[in-house]
Amino acid sequence: MASSAAKKIRRALIGWLVIPWLAGNVAAGTVGRDITLVSSHLAPYAMEIGEPAGLVVEMVRAIEARLGSRRPIHYLPWSRALKLVQQNPDHLIFPLTRMPEREADYRWLIKAAHIELAFLSAQGEPLSLEQARTLARISVQQDTPFQYFLERRGFDNLVAVADPAPVHLNLLASGRTQAWFTSTDQAHYLWPRVMGDRPLVLGPVVYRSDLYIATSKRFPAAVADAYREAFAALIREGEIQRIRDRYAQTQRIK
Repeated sequence: MASSAAKKIRRALIGWLVIPWLAGNVAAGTVGRDITLVSSHLAPYAMEIGEPAGLVVEMVRAIEARLGSRRPIHYLPWSRALKLVQQNPDHLIFPLTRMPEREADYRWLIKAAHIELAFLSAQGEPLSLEQARTLARISVQQDTPFQYFLERRGFDNLVAVADPAPVHLNLLASGRTQAWFTSTDQAHYLWPRVMGDRPLVLGPVVYRSDLYIATSKRFPAAVADAYREAFAALIREGEIQRIRDRYAQTQRIK
């Protein structure tokens, strides 16, 4: 009897030890897939060089740390990054604005931030949507919601630029364009860093949407669930709000 009782106790102890070990290894396997993180230099949400790293980058870093993985972020030209994720499984991309043209091309994993679009100019009065139609040239970032939004509304005065955002301000300063259609966060972040004390002329908000952490269509469901659960835990713990508050205070992100 004593021997039988001892065996039962040993089996129970082994179960208590093995079950958590298995759970931990299943979780590790889930987040240990060959996942590729893709972004582009889109200040102030993702910045390739230096610190701060960007609002959405810091959220992804926090998720990765919680999952016990520290995958590198691959920074690519935005058009290339979009095509890479559309054509390959196991890719995660951020920050991606959700809009009708993109809805079917990605899985929309986590809403990370809000975005507002407006016209930025170097002089004159703030520009409304209708006033901007009369301009000779408006710069937009290529393959972005900024470009799609204006094209849907019949704008034929667009200069689509593939280079990083500061190029748009150089175009404005030189008079080669009369406005830049961009996010208000990006305008407030970049203007003083590139244009110094020159007054910023920012028109009213003409479009609102959300920035997402998104994935390729064939992204593994288990990894997607792990990302969502980690993000939800970080919200409960207040870490996501701390990241947002830090950028609201220092980078003027809403």
